[in-house]
Amino acid sequence: MSLFNTGFSRARRLTPVLLATALAACGGGGGSSGSGGGGQVPFLTIDENNAGPLLYLTLQGSEAFTLPQRFATILFTMEGECESSSISVAEGPNGPTSATANNCELTDAGTPIILNGTVNYDYDGGDIVEVETSAFNVRIDDPLGADILIGGDFDYDFSNEDLDRFTDTDLQIDVRGPTEDGQGEYRINWLVDNLTTTQDYSDPAVITSTIEGTLLVDGGAERVSITTNQPIVQSTDGSDCPSSGDVRLRGASNTHAEVKFIDANSITVTINGNAEPYTCEKFGDYMTEAENTFIE
Repeated sequence: MSLFNTGFSRARRLTPVLLATALAACGGGGGSSGSGGGGQVPFLTIDENNAGPLLYLTLQGSEAFTLPQRFATILFTMEGECESSSISVAEGPNGPTSATANNCELTDAGTPIILNGTVNYDYDGGDIVEVETSAFNVRIDDPLGADILIGGDFDYDFSNEDLDRFTDTDLQIDVRGPTEDGQGEYRINWLVDNLTTTQDYSDPAVITSTIEGTLLVDGGAERVSITTNQPIVQSTDGSDCPSSGDVRLRGASNTHAEVKFIDANSITVTINGNAEPYTCEKFGDYMTEAENTFIE
């Protein structure tokens, strides 16, 4: 499950409290990030053939693109922190308006992370910072790393110091890297529309996550909706699978797919009413099989 390996701690080096402090002097306004066109796109029919890749994009894909989202949000605070190359920040009358990373190298637990691209900011003095980029790239130089490119816009809500909360996320995501089983290189391109992702760090023993919104596939031609009925709870003790929670996808004609984590070694995948039990290891194999459908 190689995309799960991209959740580096360095991306959370700046808490919402510190972000609020960094933006305290900023003012000015601007409209909020707008929703994309996912609502006008027809639903995809979910079946046994596409459910695995769709669940992979939902679960592992969200882990992948929230990493560059975090770096993009805090990039203007990181000037002077690169171990090689640089980050430059453009200041306006009300605070930073943009930040540009030029091959900025960071290290997280010995793993090099390279940042590239320009991020634009709009802040109105409240608890929301609006973030926009045409192309922001995070590359993890690790045997099971990834090269992640995002383009689009989102809002970051820093009103709660225990939460990472991204709202109104309209992004195109392109990810490439080696497959978990060494069978080749995958490349995945997809879009999300009006997506909200939340990660709660209030309990140091677990990370509690939710994801709601729209996943667009086939170049944006078809969509499925994503809901979380029970938050996904992942232990920080190194467990591979969450201990509880679920995520549900809805497609055309009431077709659906759901993953339910009963405990860290008991998972049920249900596709159009047909339920299949998995151990954590077997679910990992299921995700790797889904990943392999994206091999170039």
